[in-house]
Amino acid sequence: MKPKKKIDAGQVEDLARKGLSRREIAASLGVSERKLYQDQKINAEIAEGIERGRARGVERVTAKLWEAIEDGNLKAIMFYLRCRAGWSENAAPEEGGGDINRIEISIVRAGERPQQG
Repeated sequence: MKPKKKIDAGQVEDLARKGLSRREIAASLGVSERKLYQDQKINAEIAEGIERGRARGVERVTAKLWEAIEDGNLKAIMFYLRCRAGWSENAAPEEGGGDINRIEISIVRAGERPQQG
């Protein structure tokens, strides 16, 4: 009979921090997904390790994104606004009504005033 493999909660947390799914964590540890589920039901450290690892991974990536935003990285700024502020590539979210997709361009000669309307 094959000896049962013990799942290390610290390893589970580290793998979850790196963004691995439960299936991928199980495969990395050399156990079945079913074994991982069973062990996390009887060992709270494993379930907590998955949750804590995921949260720490998101925290680490978010910190890097925020650094890029603070450094003026336009792609990072646009990504943040699309994901967290509801912006799209076409226009900022609508505020106060009106057609947010409408753009008006006036071409005038130097010294002339643009026409209103």
